[in-house]
Amino acid sequence: MKNVLVCVGAAALGCSSLGAVVSVTGQVSHIAPPPSLAFGVFADKTKAYVINERQGVLFSGGVDKYLPMVGVAYTTSNLAPGLLPGPTFVDSHLIHFDNNGEPSPYPSVTGTVTFDGPIIAIICSLGRLDLSDAALGAPGTTYAAGELSRGISSVIDTFKLLSPNTIQFTLANGQAMDDIRVLTVPGPGVAAMGLLGLCTLRRRR
Repeated sequence: MKNVLVCVGAAALGCSSLGAVVSVTGQVSHIAPPPSLAFGVFADKTKAYVINERQGVLFSGGVDKYLPMVGVAYTTSNLAPGLLPGPTFVDSHLIHFDNNGEPSPYPSVTGTVTFDGPIIAIICSLGRLDLSDAALGAPGTTYAAGELSRGISSVIDTFKLLSPNTIQFTLANGQAMDDIRVLTVPGPGVAAMGLLGLCTLRRRR
């Protein structure tokens, strides 16, 4: 008899259908990834949107806050940019608010999103959002790479964790957009499959 080891690489897990948004409240809707999130294309001044992006992928790139603390309100003034230790398996999700070019007084939205895994890192600055699109973005979605107003940018733009799995945010912008990429811990099944490379042992005679 001969044993044949068949492995499917962890990259095969990089789809947008495994991770889960459990619930949302406030001015945010959970939707499937749209064809484009470029500035002005998927816009609504009354609400933000959250999408699942790539799931169960290895990532070791730049983040704006690693292990955010529950109850702490974060703005651009108290983030701590660095690298995610690893590479680490993550599920990626994006909160997107585009006010459709609405002039002053600038509209704002507030909402919460609960995920099926603990939040381990946040990416919310223009440069790091752009650099992580290829690794973490939803397949088939065009992002606003290079858009100067893409990340959070003012003291009004805030987020905090209400629990390890729930983020609350308030976003406001003037004729611009805000994106927050949320990285969560994959479920045990996804992480285990990734670590094992989805290896299946087949016996052949």
